[in-house]
Amino acid sequence: MSIRLRQMTTVFLSNRSDWLLMKRADTRVLAPGLWAGVGGHLEPIEVSHPEMCALRETEEETGIQAGQVHNLRLQAILHRRRDHEIRLQYLYVGHVETREFRNTEEGVLYWVPRSEVLAKPMAASTRAFLERFFDEGPAEEIWIGTLGKQDTEPYIQWATLEDWEP
Repeated sequence: MSIRLRQMTTVFLSNRSDWLLMKRADTRVLAPGLWAGVGGHLEPIEVSHPEMCALRETEEETGIQAGQVHNLRLQAILHRRRDHEIRLQYLYVGHVETREFRNTEEGVLYWVPRSEVLAKPMAASTRAFLERFFDEGPAEEIWIGTLGKQDTEPYIQWATLEDWEP
């Protein structure tokens, strides 16, 4: 059995107490109609630099340029197996001063008050990350999440990515 690797980035941007979320188009293959951050798949040149992908996808999907994004940081990496594919999702958070964006065919963008973010229908992995980030973040360490299920419900087992060498 051959296992493929799919690498993606997702970016969550804040402005004051609001978060930029995309209500994904119903025509999308992944998470149609659900709310998410912006992002997409790494291009071959970005495989060693997922931040490049995060900034490229942000500009493509919002028009917000790299220089407008402040304090962008890798906060978590999610691992998931789906059939014959291992999916790695790099989750970034950042801040912007602008509230202007352009929409894309991917979905419709909205500034959502933090108090309303978790009330939106979203993928279990997105919800689990945002719940943890709102409770504990931003954190200096990078969180590692392994997606699975507990009984029949989606579940993420969290750990901290650490350098084990002295």
